[in-house]
Amino acid sequence: MVTLHPIILSFLNPPRRDPKAGRRLSDKIYTNINRLLVKISRGNTRYVTALGFVLALLIGTYYSRQLKIGDVSIGKALFYATHPYNVAYDRIIEKGFVGISSLTIIAEGREPGVFRQVEALNALERFQRYMERHNALAGGSRSGVDVIRQLYQMFEEGVPKWAILPSDSHDVGNMFSYFLMSAGAPALERFVDKDLQNATLTIFFKDYTHDTIMNALERAKEFIAANPVDNIDFRLAGGLFGILAAVNEEVEWSYRVNLYLVLATVFVLSFLTYWSLAGALIVMIPSIVAQPLTEAIMYWTHIDMNINSLPIAAIGIGIGIDYGYYVLSRITEEYARFPDVDQAIEEALMATGRAILFTGTTLTTSVIFWLFFPMRFQAEMALLLALILFLHVVGALVFIPSMVSLFKPRFATAGVAAGTSMPVRERRVSVS
Repeated sequence: MVTLHPIILSFLNPPRRDPKAGRRLSDKIYTNINRLLVKISRGNTRYVTALGFVLALLIGTYYSRQLKIGDVSIGKALFYATHPYNVAYDRIIEKGFVGISSLTIIAEGREPGVFRQVEALNALERFQRYMERHNALAGGSRSGVDVIRQLYQMFEEGVPKWAILPSDSHDVGNMFSYFLMSAGAPALERFVDKDLQNATLTIFFKDYTHDTIMNALERAKEFIAANPVDNIDFRLAGGLFGILAAVNEEVEWSYRVNLYLVLATVFVLSFLTYWSLAGALIVMIPSIVAQPLTEAIMYWTHIDMNINSLPIAAIGIGIGIDYGYYVLSRITEEYARFPDVDQAIEEALMATGRAILFTGTTLTTSVIFWLFFPMRFQAEMALLLALILFLHVVGALVFIPSMVSLFKPRFATAGVAAGTSMPVRERRVSVS
């Protein structure tokens, strides 16, 4: 844009004067909107604008804290609820299916043969039953204990009352050996290793939402803390729940850290651009307000904050800060021509404001059509991106002119006050 466009334009003839310029319907619409923006930046309306943005920041911050990292709705992150996949899954769950979302807990023995001992199997079973009873969405579970009970019952002609654990460690070892010979090593290693030192406990859940994952992990941690077992250490967490919990923790950490890094970088660059703390804050505040509002909108519309939507949610500052630079820089340039803040704001909004409004409208309109895409994820990302663009355009055209008119920061008038428009490097640092 900075290099290629001027080169291309240098080879073209100057455009002819358009006799219909300013008389088209689109011109009238843009002109009326810009005049309205000029009125908003003056008088008592400025205070209403400042109050409105403070309220927007408070509301956005409150609801953004309610946004949970991870999938909010099982199976409905990519498709709508009426999609055949989601309809079929709901019907299967209603019929009593135990679920396919698993939480695997590793029981790590401190010496070989630990799970030949009946005490170790009892501890594993207590953990297993605790997880089933204290998680409403737990559909079932499996462990080496289930294998032993089923084999013992089979040896007693299938009578249910004989589904018990042997009282002798020698019998436990025989049961595992029989299972190894009949089912093979891969089947046995799903429950215990060949040395009977480590075992697995798997709980199946009917969904993998954020609340279900966090509740399951909390219950597991509570049991481990309250029920220490000699020679056994319980390790969390494997299976789908373990993967999603790790991903959610990383998404939450990286999102916040990257957001603060972006804000800090933008603040430093804005300060170096205007050589003023007030200038950096004024140009940044629309993005600071728009970011929590974006997260609040995600909460209201039930858009999942996960590894897929994270880039869209975090892209807002990079998109919107440009509009703020355009408006604020143009106001400072116009003040050199019209040594009146309100007049400079009017000239900036009628020129640069028109371009920003046109650009924002074009980008938003081009994205908004994705709302009608049949896949839910694409439609939600289109809504999110369109709202991000809209919020930053409003912030640049409404908030920044109002704040400049209200506070009249010295950095915007420094060059005129000194009798010349000084370069940025020659200006003294201003805090207002």
